This record gives sequence, structure tokens and C-alpha cells, in this order.
Amino acid sequence: MLSAVLIHRLFLNAMFHNKKSVKDFYDSLAADYDAEQDAPNFRFVREPEKKLIQDFFNKEDFSGASVLEIGAGTGRFSLLFAAACRSYTVVDLSPAMLQQLTQKAEREHITNITTIEGDFLQAPVSGPFDYIISFTAIEYILDKKALFCKIAQLLKPGGKLFITTTHKTFIRFWGCFGNYFRQHIFMNMYSKREVKKLLRNNEFTPLLIEDHVLKRFPFKGILLVIHAQKN
Repeated sequence: MLSAVLIHRLFLNAMFHNKKSVKDFYDSLAADYDAEQDAPNFRFVREPEKKLIQDFFNKEDFSGASVLEIGAGTGRFSLLFAAACRSYTVVDLSPAMLQQLTQKAEREHITNITTIEGDFLQAPVSGPFDYIISFTAIEYILDKKALFCKIAQLLKPGGKLFITTTHKTFIRFWGCFGNYFRQHIFMNMYSKREVKKLLRNNEFTPLLIEDHVLKRFPFKGILLVIHAQKN
């Protein structure tokens, strides 16, 4: 039987390997990432996700707000939010992805974006923020408890959290399995029950926890939307 110390070491090794693999994979993909995400084989999930994000954006008032985005990548949604708020901070493991984001911002003359390269759990992020957002990114962070704990520390009381991520379903499991062979990266999945517990343990009030995309009885949707407010 594995000891607790050995299990902890194996988990730390997996976290380190995952971070390195994520960085290397997305560094190599950065120049073509947006085109890939707009391709038909990704569009079936990206278009519904885009609508959900746009709906959230339309319902909130970001004027004067400070916003943090976790795993911003090339900034597919970053400029939308940055143009509407006071300050916008992004964190991502991949310098090549962040370079794409920076170039987009320069073309649009958006100057309020601060980029931080590195692992979100270890990155020197200075809060607090009015909003923390993340779009199909937190599934690459293996330590779920540490992730939600740091999010809670960086969010102001009354601040809001909005996340899209992988929903723990039978269909998504096989998608993550296939993704491992494509990227050599382990991806987390979240159940609604698990999210409720993580939010409750970190003093959040859930506003919305819904599954979307490929949601056909008896199957649950593969995309999970999390909207919560810090107590």
C-alpha cells in the first residue's frame, strides 16, 4: 500500500510534468491556436461557450472594475473585457500565447492589460480584484483545492467569479482521454457537487452552475459554467 508521503510526491511530480507539458504544447501551438479553435471540429463547443461568455459580459457592469483572467492564452475573450474595465490582469503558462495576446492588444490600442507568465498557483498576482474569470483553462491546474483557495484570496468581498471548464461526464471522460494522447496533458474535470463544495469551503455563494454542449438525455453537457459571488 502506498504511503501518504509517496502519494504526495507522485502528485507533485504529476503537477510539475503537467505544467511543463502544457507550456510546451501551447508554445508550439500559439501562432495557429485561434484558427484551430475556429475550425469545425472545435466550433461545436466554442460557439456555445462564446455565447455564454457574451451573455455574462452583457449583464455585468465592468466600468471601473479590476479583472483577473486565469489561463488567458491568446486572449480570445480578453480584449472584450479589457476594453470595458479599469485594469485587466492575465496569467498564463505560455509566453508564446501571451505574446499573441499582447500583439492583439497593441493592434486595438488597449493599454490596461498586465501579463504575468507562470503557474497561477505560484504566480505573484496582486489583488484584490472585482472579477476573476477563466475560460476552459482551470482544467489544466491539478490542485483544485489550492486553485479555489487562491481565487478566494484574490477576490474582493462581493466580487464575482465566472468560469467555463470541463464537466465530469461519461462523454467528457473519453474526450479527456483522447486529449491526453494528443497533448500528453492530464485534464481535470469538475462535477456540480464538487464545485458547490469548493465554493462553499471558500466562502462563495453560487449564482449559477450549469452544464451545456452535447446535453441530450440521458447525457449531461460537457461544458460546465460556474458563476459565483464572494461573501
